Amino acid sequence: MKIVVTGFGIFRDYTFNPSWEAVNRLPDVWDEEKHTLYCEQIPVEYDFVLQKVPTKWTEIDPDFIVHVGVSHLADKLTLEKHAHNTGYDKPDVRSKCPPEQCCVPECPDTGRASCLDMEKLMVSVNEDCSKQNVGVEVCVSEDAGHYLCEFVYFKSLHAMSGKSLFVHVPEVGEGKPYSVQQMTSGLSVIIKNIISQMDK
Repeated sequence: MKIVVTGFGIFRDYTFNPSWEAVNRLPDVWDEEKHTLYCEQIPVEYDFVLQKVPTKWTEIDPDFIVHVGVSHLADKLTLEKHAHNTGYDKPDVRSKCPPEQCCVPECPDTGRASCLDMEKLMVSVNEDCSKQNVGVEVCVSEDAGHYLCEFVYFKSLHAMSGKSLFVHVPEVGEGKPYSVQQMTSGLSVIIKNIISQMDK
């Protein structure tokens, strides 16, 4: 399988985005030779997602896309079940919102869900993380935040017929639950379990 994994660039008060730092280290721990990861950074810009992301996915032609973003509310690696098409009224790093505050205007759907069995994925990932002493836990969420995270998630869910997942990671630093390296290891376990679920 060809799997695209993305993290976001800096935004707001984040001069260091843990999502990209964790994704960027994935090639160092990835040991599945039959499956190729393509790690990409996405700017926190609606125009980039609208104009450049579809072209990039066409070039790579992935079998699955995993997006990763940071959330100050997260205390675990959080698997997002679905994304909405409309309601994007929070300005990006260029102080812009998408036209009509919408991701895919021609799409009649108000929301799209991942093709994955999210509850099953959560259980299997937590079991593997425990066995491997990764030191992280995952949970499931139904609110991806209505910002660039959810925006790019809907874009990929629409383009990939549901073959996508968004993972929110916590902030890093003093008093935070995980290091960047722990989150990288946790993401690797998540991706391996996605492959197992897709192969069945």
